[in-house]
Order: sequence, then structure tokens, then C-alpha cells
Amino acid sequence: MENLFSDQYTDFNLIHEDHKSRIYKAICKGNKQAVIIKSLNLSHPSEKDIQIFSNGYHIVNHLNNPDLIQMIELKLGYKQAAYVMEDIGGVSLDIIFSRQTLSPDIVEPSIFE
Repeated sequence: MENLFSDQYTDFNLIHEDHKSRIYKAICKGNKQAVIIKSLNLSHPSEKDIQIFSNGYHIVNHLNNPDLIQMIELKLGYKQAAYVMEDIGGVSLDIIFSRQTLSPDIVEPSIFE
């Protein structure tokens, strides 16, 4: 994955990994902006795996909604796929839930309106 982006991004820090994907924090070399990079974590992804992964990028990118994470770039290489998103400095829900129990005052009321 780093090979796909090593010319544009630096300081790759793995923040999540599962059987299908890896998620990294990185820094854009050009503007020093923090970004999130999601890549396939399959040693031999099929064409279908790459297509499904790419569709995730295209769906969010074409929604063009300011309330959604903004997509920056999709890169496809030989048996590789990854995309770059803005880093809003958020915290994963699984980390939040592991630290405390969910109570009504934690949830933003406007979410349910």
C-alpha cells in the first residue's frame, strides 16, 4: 500500500486492520494535511474485490455532501487498491464504547431529528 502513495504521503501509521482492509493515518507531503488511507488487505484480491472496494470510494465521492468525509483520491495498482480521505480527527466508535457505557447524554439529539 505504501508503494502506491509513497511519492505523495509520509508517516504512515496503521490504525486498524481486519481480514479485508487496512486503515492508515498519513501526512500529505505537499500541504502537510493529515489524511486517512484505506487499502485492501488481501494478498491476491480478485477483480471483483477491487471493483467492490472502488465502488465504496465512488459512491461517497459522488454524493458530494459536506456532512460526509471528503474523498481525496483513489489509486489502483496491480492487485492493489486504496483511497485517501480527509482526516477529521475523529475517534472510532469502538474506542469510545470501550471507554464508557452509552448513555442518552452522549448521543447528539439532532441525529434523531
